[in-house]
Amino acid sequence: MKNRTRSFIGLGRMSPLIPKPVFNPMKLKNLFIAATFAAIVNSVAAMTLQPHAVPAVSSLFEEGAVAESVERQKPVDLAEILSREMASVAYIRKGPVAGDFLLRGLGRDNILVTLDGGRTCGACPNRMDPPAFHVGTSRIESVWVRPGPFDVEEGGVVGGIVRLQTEAQFAEDFLDTSLFGGAFSTMAANAAGGILLDSGQISGGIDYRRGDPYKDGNGDLVTRAPKGPAAYRPANLDRTAYEIFGGDFSASRFSEDAEWILNGGFNAADDVLYPGLRMDADYDRSGRLGLSYQRNKASDFADRWAVQLSGSTVDHLMDDGYRVSSASAPMWRERGYMMRTKADTRFLAARLRAEKDTGSISWLYGVGYEDRNWDADNVLMNVRNDMIPNVVNRSLSAWANATWQMSDWDLEAGARIEVARSYARDSLAFLESVRGPTSNQQDDILPSGYLLARRSLVDNLWLQLGIGHGERLPDPQERYINLRNPNAMMPSWVGNPDLDPVTNTEFQARMGGTAGSIDYSAGGFYAYLGDLIYLASLPDSTQPIRTYENIDAELYGFDADIGWQVIEEIRLEAGLAWQQGRKLTLASGNDDRDLGEIPPLSGRIAGVWSPIDSVDITAEGLFADAQNDLDTDLGEVRINGYAVMNARAAWEINEVFEVGVGVDNVFDENYALHNAYLRDPFSAGVVINEPGRFWFLRVAASF
Repeated sequence: MKNRTRSFIGLGRMSPLIPKPVFNPMKLKNLFIAATFAAIVNSVAAMTLQPHAVPAVSSLFEEGAVAESVERQKPVDLAEILSREMASVAYIRKGPVAGDFLLRGLGRDNILVTLDGGRTCGACPNRMDPPAFHVGTSRIESVWVRPGPFDVEEGGVVGGIVRLQTEAQFAEDFLDTSLFGGAFSTMAANAAGGILLDSGQISGGIDYRRGDPYKDGNGDLVTRAPKGPAAYRPANLDRTAYEIFGGDFSASRFSEDAEWILNGGFNAADDVLYPGLRMDADYDRSGRLGLSYQRNKASDFADRWAVQLSGSTVDHLMDDGYRVSSASAPMWRERGYMMRTKADTRFLAARLRAEKDTGSISWLYGVGYEDRNWDADNVLMNVRNDMIPNVVNRSLSAWANATWQMSDWDLEAGARIEVARSYARDSLAFLESVRGPTSNQQDDILPSGYLLARRSLVDNLWLQLGIGHGERLPDPQERYINLRNPNAMMPSWVGNPDLDPVTNTEFQARMGGTAGSIDYSAGGFYAYLGDLIYLASLPDSTQPIRTYENIDAELYGFDADIGWQVIEEIRLEAGLAWQQGRKLTLASGNDDRDLGEIPPLSGRIAGVWSPIDSVDITAEGLFADAQNDLDTDLGEVRINGYAVMNARAAWEINEVFEVGVGVDNVFDENYALHNAYLRDPFSAGVVINEPGRFWFLRVAASF
């Protein structure tokens, strides 16, 4: 339904001690849902526009997903949708929503995620709020993924970069609305619109999602997965699992030789359940704002240049108030929790970028400044911890990117140099009691660079090669986490201020082409991970200590995709991905050479039938091998392989309305994905099964 012309422009229950923020956008939800429904019912006109989308960067070693493929799946979790659309992406589930993802076996800060050219860093030390969680799926216009250390503009890229884009430019006024309903009381609604002005545009949208705990293929509520003190109290087993309200806007002004763009957004989540952890989120509030000025008048040093400013904040509160542990002693029952973490983070960035076409080479270059602050205060029984002790990461960078053609080769190269400083503003008393006196302030130099090449070998057959080196700064948690656990049976956590930056030196190769009605591609990679930050165990006289150390490791794998347009009405697709990781050196307390959190061999087979132009019917099978290559040092356990089937259909009734229906996990299989969340300080130590049979209905309208 989103067929407007576009092009991208450069760029619940509360703890009694902490009040909910004064601004609570959740109170607007009923009005929003009613307005969305009314807009659909009362539509009277539509405009037919031409589709067009231009990626923000080169297509070498890059894959993407556009709005149509995203919006026709259940609009619960963007990370889950990406894992279905792209073989190299694996989903991490801790609960019904707010999933994280791995890109070819690497995750967390090893993957850089941007939204409309800016960044949002999660505040939760347990990754309850990964970057992709802070925008509704209905607001995503496109996704572009480049695996490996092959980007120098955005920052230290080790495992890859994921660019998320919401509404960009459009050709005419528009209004989009949709309603979604599904199993387990799942509901979503959104509305978006834009207007053209004499010298600019204004657009924006709002998004609402909610759902109850789902049942797995055995019919068990996901909230029954944790046991012991982490188990949910009976009254909370079937409570609302999440409620999220968010929105975004963009305003632009154009003149003959200049462009101004102001954009921003917010995301407000309440009472989000995480059975894979020992706590749940009372609330999560995020906001972002960006301003860009682009000058299009050519000069000696640039054909055009831009100044970009961006910032984001996240305010997060989690506790165990719904769990058995919160009522295990009179003191905990009285205050409503046994453990709680209040965390907030902010990210600020400024960038000057310029473009210059010299005829033979196209240059993109610039300088940037980034400032990341993260603070988390924890209460654990009767102990108060500066868990993330108000840590600051600051950096200055300069970078350049060039594309050119040489003989039969299309080439792209980039280089970056970054200097960074990290330090903690609050007390490191517990960390230093374990490690001894340590240097708080750390200064690092991070060089990165790459070369990509593509050549047509014969008609309809191409070859791509790439070699790159990327480095990223240890995050505040890895260097400075400061958590003393008074329970001698449970580990305490301390950071390692002396950690070196993670490096990845990687080689990629890919070949593909077309043969009649068949299109295909296959490729492989080898990555040498130097100073990979890995979980370690330190000996202690009274209880275990978890920390982080640098190790060397290798990661390698392949993926393949094929599509066959059997006839005009039928298309078949298949994809496969596999990766394997090995530790070359071992961290303290480790003796297993298998690299942890590596997804097993997985794939997708799908068929799309379009009996008429306005109808698409899709059946897909998703499968994975058993996860047998386990890191027992992380506590990983064997997970069986699986094969599930999904089906969905979409019907464009006319130029205004579209209806979609679908069933995920048609045969109600009981299965889990993989071990991928065991580094969290408050992990519940359980594997979370996937939802059982999930039906859904979606109604959308575009004006």
